[in-house]
This record gives sequence, C-alpha cells and structure tokens, in this order.
Amino acid sequence: LTSELNKINPTDSEALKKFFKVAVKPDIWDWFMEWRTAGMLTSPYTQERNIIGNIVGRMFAIPEKVSAGGADSIRSFLNGQPRERYIREAGADVVGMVRGFRPAMQSALNALLDEDFTFSSRTGEALRFGKAIPGMVGRIIRMPFRALNAMDEFFSSINTTSSLYTQAYRQSLKEGAKDVILRTAELIKNPNLEMLSNASQQALYETFRQPLGKGGMAIQSALMKTKIGKFVVPFFRTPVNLFKWSFDRSPLGLYKLATPQFYKLSQGKMADEIGKMAFGQLISAGMAYEAWQGNITG
Repeated sequence: LTSELNKINPTDSEALKKFFKVAVKPDIWDWFMEWRTAGMLTSPYTQERNIIGNIVGRMFAIPEKVSAGGADSIRSFLNGQPRERYIREAGADVVGMVRGFRPAMQSALNALLDEDFTFSSRTGEALRFGKAIPGMVGRIIRMPFRALNAMDEFFSSINTTSSLYTQAYRQSLKEGAKDVILRTAELIKNPNLEMLSNASQQALYETFRQPLGKGGMAIQSALMKTKIGKFVVPFFRTPVNLFKWSFDRSPLGLYKLATPQFYKLSQGKMADEIGKMAFGQLISAGMAYEAWQGNITG
C-alpha cells in the first residue's frame, strides 16, 4: 500500500480519495459510531444551541473590539508608542458582517446540500470515516452532520469576512491613509497572506473549532486511540474550546494578568486580551447582580 500511495501526486485530491476508499474500508464499528454520533446531534435543541453559541461568540466580538481599542488608546497615551487597536474597528467588523451575509448563506447552503463540501472537525473528531454508511440510508442518517456543518460554515464565513474588514481598516488607520475607506477597500480586495491567515484563525476561534494546545491534544489523542475512548467521549475539542472561551471572559480569566506570558504578547494582542477581560467582567457583574436579586440561578 505504501508503494502505491507514493505513486500518487499528493496534490491530486481525487486520486487520493479513490486510493483510501479502496485501501481502507469502514467496518461495523464505524457504521455504529456514525449512526450513534448522528443520533446524538438529531435533537433540534442541539442544533439550536449550536446556533446560539455561534451568535453569542459573534456578538461578543464587536464590543470586545471597542474595549480593546479603548485599552490600547490609554496604553499609547501613557507610553507614547503608536496605536495598535482602534475603537472604530468595531464599525468595520459590523460592515464586514453585513457584507459577508450573502456568501455565508451560500456556504451554508452548499454544506447542507453537498456532503463533500466540508466535513467539520466538530463531528469528524468522533468518527474514523466521514461517510461510513453507504447509499441513501447513510445520507439520511448523516443529515444532522450537514445541518451542524451548514451553521458552522455560515458563521465561519461571517467571521472571516468581518476579520478581513477589521484588519484592512486597522491597517489603513495605522498607515495614516488620506482616504481610509478607499485604502480599506484596496486591502480587502487584495489581502495579504497574514490577513488571510488571521481571518482563518479568527473564524476557527469564534466557532470554537481551533486546534487544542499540547495538553488538550495529548488527551484527545489518548481518547481517540481506543474505541472505548471514542464511545465515552465522542466530542472533546469543541467542549474544551467552549470552556476556554467562557473561562477567559469570567472573573477567573483575570489570572492572566499575573502571568509572565501575558506581558510577552505584542501590544495589539495584549489589547485584544484586555478587551475580552473587560467586556467579560461587565457581563459577569451583570449576571452576579441578577443572581443576587434572585432573578437567575445556576
């Protein structure tokens, strides 16, 4: 098999698909896990919570940019160094979100209608094969996957476009462009590799699909190596990322201010983290007050 694989051009995706389809075939366990995992995602509540989680992540991004811009303006005033973040970036984020709505809808529709359009790690982490059960039966069983992926693709597209608009507007301000809007449009039309990479990473972060750290990856690898591990903990990456996202914005997230790693960040990254903490504490304070009043409970 190795010699046959070496003969295939690594850039020829169709040839690679054909090779692995013949070389590695799903067994009964793979069929069972696909059916079980799809069943776990069948409930409308699961899809609803996925949508709400993505909306919350998207909505937090806008005020966090305001907080980051405010924090960076204070830092720049105190140390006399150039600005790295601006409050006005929040407006660019909103414009990007609006402009990205139509392509996001198209991406979601493609993911819903075509199983081969994408296969999200959110469901893929629990499976060994993307399409184990063959035929129409398999397509019907995998419908929850497509529904989940469609929403992930929608919000990923929205987040990517918003990030590109934000980065372009920030760069225009840093350059001191005479016509900021025109320069922003130029950068959006011809984004560099760094902008595209940052946008991709931001989309993964805001849809809770970013790669785990070394410790998380080690635990996930140990779980995925055994059938029992996959059965007991079919989803690991997304819950961990959700926890980390919430933790960073909770009062417990303030621990970062006491770590040396925080002060090794670039000025822009530091402002971003402060923006998350500041807005997170505002939300936490509101929730604490409502809990104290007896209006909400755990």
